[in-house]
Amino acid sequence: ANYVLKSNADDTEADIRGWVNIDNRAGMTYENTVLKLVSGEVNRVSSPVQPLLKRTEEAAAEEQAVPAFTEESLSEYHLYTLDSPATLKNNQEKQISLFSMDSVPVEKELIYDSTLGERVRIFLTFENSKESGPGMPLPAGVVRVYKTDPSGALQFLGEDSIGHTPLGEELKITAGSAFDLTVTRTRTDYQ
Repeated sequence: ANYVLKSNADDTEADIRGWVNIDNRAGMTYENTVLKLVSGEVNRVSSPVQPLLKRTEEAAAEEQAVPAFTEESLSEYHLYTLDSPATLKNNQEKQISLFSMDSVPVEKELIYDSTLGERVRIFLTFENSKESGPGMPLPAGVVRVYKTDPSGALQFLGEDSIGHTPLGEELKITAGSAFDLTVTRTRTDYQ
């Protein structure tokens, strides 16, 4: 899964988009097939092929045209079923919309952790809830953080990976390190 988090000017709300990447290397085309994806730590004997993260123009067009997935529980996993049939050509990479949520409340935190050196880390935190969003179990993936600059152009601020995130859990996305903030530690007491 891939996610895009677009933060507002004061980092209090974000628009979040989720996509799944499909890479068909099965040796055949699947015409108008019902697509079901299982999310969780599925035990496998051999390592699965890692999907490529590059996006093609066709994938960009596909994400707008294909409706979202429906999520439901399956044993100890989550099953996501595409709401309408899709065609997956042989050797085709496709990116399909998982969900789209606007105005999710977020909180920006600047945190110093001495184990990370003298850097102040930038975090965007939000709760995965039905009330505020996204409101569904999220498959593991990469979250890319963007913000609009003063000229109106969208700028990349950083990225972080998330694990499988159940409903009701908090997500803390690391965007990067603050440029103009530094920390100097001073010991005032020791016992």
